Amino acid sequence: MFKRISHLIYITILSALLFACGGGGGGTLEADDGAAAADENNPDDNPTAAATETLQIFIKTTTGRSTTSLPGGVSLESETQYIIRLLPDTQAASIFDKNYSPSYATSSISPYTVDDRLFIREDVRPYEPSGSHNYTEYGIDESGVAFDGSAAVLMQFTARDPSQLGDYCWAIVGNQYIYKNRRVREDPFTPYVGGDMRQIRGVTNNFFGDGTATWRRCTTNSQLYSANGKLHKVFTSIGPATIDGITGIYTYIEAESSLLNVDYSDSDWNFRTYLLTDGYDDESHLHYAFDEDNMYYVRYRETDSAIEIWTVDNAPYAYDAEPVKIYDAVPGFEPDYFDVDDGRIVIAESGQGKVLLLDVINGTERIFDLGVDIYGVQVLFAKF
Repeated sequence: MFKRISHLIYITILSALLFACGGGGGGTLEADDGAAAADENNPDDNPTAAATETLQIFIKTTTGRSTTSLPGGVSLESETQYIIRLLPDTQAASIFDKNYSPSYATSSISPYTVDDRLFIREDVRPYEPSGSHNYTEYGIDESGVAFDGSAAVLMQFTARDPSQLGDYCWAIVGNQYIYKNRRVREDPFTPYVGGDMRQIRGVTNNFFGDGTATWRRCTTNSQLYSANGKLHKVFTSIGPATIDGITGIYTYIEAESSLLNVDYSDSDWNFRTYLLTDGYDDESHLHYAFDEDNMYYVRYRETDSAIEIWTVDNAPYAYDAEPVKIYDAVPGFEPDYFDVDDGRIVIAESGQGKVLLLDVINGTERIFDLGVDIYGVQVLFAKF
């Protein structure tokens, strides 16, 4: 089932872990110095509190006209949107938040995790010009929940005139919110206006802003991601592309080369990689995720209905980079949603209500069957 990581990837991950923990050359001397410093700062030799680890998976679901329940007996009301929190270590599933509007045209809630932070995004009237994105950041303590007010609210902000629901041109980067504003026109005889990238700087509690123009662009077939305090943009195309020299817009022609072209760039790291598309359903099941400075993507093999997970080395300016496959298994499990945090990869299948958790660090895998339709998934691993 789980393919073991190659020696090179293992060494890379191990080196990164050692670096993050202060490891590296001169281990004995550094350990002695650290012990001496600890003794100096703790003369009474009192035990120090160990960091608490938390692994949480947040799943979005919407119920139909009848009530249902989660494993363990948690009841879900009819025609309601839910954010379910799954704790893999105890297999406990509970309600974190809920929205009584079953219609996406009125409002919708979704989980969003980035850099050890948890947000609930509410899209209010997403298909109307007066719509907004409302974000609430919550504490990551496992005991608190949003819908009854027991979870700590750390920050709230709202962005007006956003693009409609389903657009991936938005991301929270530190205390900045990057998003694409709505593209509208007054009537069928006037040109469209808007569709620009906007930026809200220094979002704080109860901030309500329109955003200011930013140079970053988000076009067709491109998506924005955030990780490690950086904004990432990924552009995907299948087959050769030509560029209109006047408008600068990519025009797609028939995929004669049968290649998948992934062109990624940010200010510190650029790469382009090509993969064969024969036998893969990349139109529906190609998804990306970033973990620190590493990029992962999942593909669905039509030949045997299995999934593959690939990663790309984070070497700067690695054009024509060679991706590395780190997982190749689970036939019949379609990757509808995908996320990763600190080596914990989560893939969810919508119709069967199953969530696959792959732990790249420890080399384990688990599948959780929630028995509900899934419309989004996010994973959070943090120490506090």
